[in-house]
Amino acid sequence: ATQPPAALVPMRHGAPNFASDNPGPGAAEPDPKDPDTGRQNNQGLEGMAMTPDGKSLIAVLQSAPRQDGGDSPATRQNTRALVYDASDPAHLKLAHEYVVPLPVFKDAKGKTKIAAQSEIVALSDKTFLMLARDSGNGQGLKGDTSLVRQI
Repeated sequence: ATQPPAALVPMRHGAPNFASDNPGPGAAEPDPKDPDTGRQNNQGLEGMAMTPDGKSLIAVLQSAPRQDGGDSPATRQNTRALVYDASDPAHLKLAHEYVVPLPVFKDAKGKTKIAAQSEIVALSDKTFLMLARDSGNGQGLKGDTSLVRQI
């Protein structure tokens, strides 16, 4: 296990707090509801892949951290990709961090939305395929129409 860079750790009242705004039965609501900085509730590292040479691990945040626009579904476009040196798997070392712009689209009502990063596959140590998709439509939710699935 490795902790992401400090900028991605959700902070509440100056302390790391990975709670989300969907507490289980009997659990308390997080205070405050949303982190001040770091990853937004339920928007953590969504995709992870090892490069074919086994030397690097890439992990991508589902959408922008709060301080980068992730505090609003309308501004969460620029997420982050983390590339770790995995030559010693017991001690991952952050080697690179990149900004990844997510697709902007219009929903069925014409409202501007931003897709979320969903999956990643490493084709080489420099080439990756990432799947961005709309959220909110899936098993158990009202409506099953997907508007965006984009590599």
